[in-house]
Amino acid sequence: MALTIFSFICLTNSLLVAAQAQGNNPCAQIEQIDPAEFSEIDELGEQCTLALPGLSAADQDRHIRFYLREMPDYFEVAEIEPLAEKLAPNAQRMLLSYGAGRKAVISELDMAEADRLIRASSKANDLVALSHLHYAKAVQTSRAGGSTDIMERHLQAALRLAKSSNLVNKYPGIYNALAVRARLDGEFDLAIDLYHQALNGFEDIGRTDNTGVVLANIGNVFNIIGGSKEAIRFHKRAIANFEQYGSGEPHALSAFHINLGWAYREDRQLDLSNQAYVSAKKYAAQEGSRFLQGHADLSHAETLYLMGEIDAAIAMTESSAPIVLELGDPVEGANGLLRLAGYYLEKNNTAKAHSSLEIARTVLEPNNGGVEEVEALPADAELKSEYSRLTAEVLTRLGRSAEAAPYFQAASRYGDIRFEEEKMKAVANSEVLFEIRERDSRLEKLEAEAALGASELRQSRLAMGLALAVALLIGTLAFASFRSYRMQKALVKTRDIFLQEIHHRTGNNFQMMASLLRSEERSRAKQSKAGIGPNNTANRIRAMGLIHRYLYRSGAEPVTEVDPEKFLVELLDLLDEGLGHDGIDLTHEITSCEIDVAVATPLALLVCEFVTNAYKHAFPDGKGAINVTLSRSSGGLRLVVTDDGHGFDLDKALNKSTSEGVHLIEDLAEQINGSLDLFSGPKGTVWTIDGIAPITSTQKLESSKRNLETA
Repeated sequence: MALTIFSFICLTNSLLVAAQAQGNNPCAQIEQIDPAEFSEIDELGEQCTLALPGLSAADQDRHIRFYLREMPDYFEVAEIEPLAEKLAPNAQRMLLSYGAGRKAVISELDMAEADRLIRASSKANDLVALSHLHYAKAVQTSRAGGSTDIMERHLQAALRLAKSSNLVNKYPGIYNALAVRARLDGEFDLAIDLYHQALNGFEDIGRTDNTGVVLANIGNVFNIIGGSKEAIRFHKRAIANFEQYGSGEPHALSAFHINLGWAYREDRQLDLSNQAYVSAKKYAAQEGSRFLQGHADLSHAETLYLMGEIDAAIAMTESSAPIVLELGDPVEGANGLLRLAGYYLEKNNTAKAHSSLEIARTVLEPNNGGVEEVEALPADAELKSEYSRLTAEVLTRLGRSAEAAPYFQAASRYGDIRFEEEKMKAVANSEVLFEIRERDSRLEKLEAEAALGASELRQSRLAMGLALAVALLIGTLAFASFRSYRMQKALVKTRDIFLQEIHHRTGNNFQMMASLLRSEERSRAKQSKAGIGPNNTANRIRAMGLIHRYLYRSGAEPVTEVDPEKFLVELLDLLDEGLGHDGIDLTHEITSCEIDVAVATPLALLVCEFVTNAYKHAFPDGKGAINVTLSRSSGGLRLVVTDDGHGFDLDKALNKSTSEGVHLIEDLAEQINGSLDLFSGPKGTVWTIDGIAPITSTQKLESSKRNLETA
């Protein structure tokens, strides 16, 4: 009995000590607060930053895991890396994975470091960290003006991982980024649907402070497609929302008022546009940001010009364009300088127009390469057309007609391209705007009918029953008609998307073949000196042809999934027949499964590359064995290619500047979302690609269909 009492007392004391320690731990206190209570979290956040390194590794892991899931943002971007260095390895990896997204937003993410963290998180099977990292890579790709296909692939991976780990708080940010991708590709109806999903998501998790940004994004889409009145409505909602729920940062309020000024200008409400820009510059001054001030002035000058205040517009553009050019937006700065040159030409001031163009030339022709360099610019036809036209006019006025001639020709060519682009955009944007307005009109009509029915219901019981029946009938017919229309439109759009997907895949494969040929041509001289023998391009193209034979059979519909066992076994037989020696055994263990067609070609090329390299380099005495295995793993599929040859120098092989083959392998692995691992020693070489689980074109197609059906 005494022993039992003693044990109880010891346990009670232990619990009291633990509770006291918990009460003194600011990080643990944060975990007990609703993430929406930002003021309370802010008060404890700095204390948690100081206390976290002194906690146990288990407590560090628990709290950083909470941070990744709840995203209360109480660690500043600048302090994340210094703090991570003081933590245990696992907590350090998790915190850096979260910080990657914050760094990507300000265009400071190191993509190589992100890949290292992805490999480490894959080994730890940390789906939460992997979701953050793929999101970060997508944002950085967007900030750097990279491929929207790569951006989409990383975002779909981030969304899949977030759903697998029930990372609900991450959904809205991913939907917002997917909407940005859709907007960049001109898929404005899809962009608006995705923005609304992001909006609803932020409201569901109580992050109403983020909804203002999404509302502003929707407003910008309406501005682009010519819906200036809708744009004004959303920008005003964004400002009101941010003033009510946001932290009131002048930076964001300045940006929101700049957007509103743009919308008012497009709607020809110039006085209100002018007022919006004045407010934007007031907030920019509070922020102390020269870039924001310059950006607001540059946009404000356009409104002043339309108001007839040309001298004021010139003065404002003169002061703001160089600032924007200097502080990080060269394309916008160049656009401002082109407008300034046009203003000067209107006032017959050729010398100043020429001076403005010379500054713009540092962006558009940094090497003084003439129209050929302008042609290579990754800019739109409107910018190229305006630059060529103004340059030609200024050179002509300066008596340099021979120099002006190529620019006149370029301006004419870009003008035709711009006309066609604008015509196509106008048609597409009008259709999207009409569709959105029609949907809103139908909803308003149904709401009005319901309100009318409710009013009649209050008058009498008989009228109530009759009005209800009529309202239900009208509502049912309207809904059935609307759904039928949407389903028909969905079928047409699904067919178009499928055809676009086929063309896209074919174009990608042609582009891949061209890249392989250029790569082979660059390395042909080195291969000849090294005595390597025939190039690999024939085998690579043979592999791609084999895939197409399986995907597009005569008389059959194009498939979206394929069994890798079928084409890989045939491919290995072809390679053994073309490259094999009596002393080298090629074996395989290929799991039968279904993979998306977008994965098939990169997977076949990887197998081709690994096996070809082994045949050519691993066995100088002509004897050995090669084994190819494709199996399921926890992260998707795992490809392993081994040989028992003499191995090679890893450092030399991993130097991309000296190995086109390794460069190709890394690119192909990234295309299928796989993590690449390589081991080579005196007893052989092992290539491993793990986690092959890409977001498929089939899923993208189904996603587009769902968005159409539920709009």
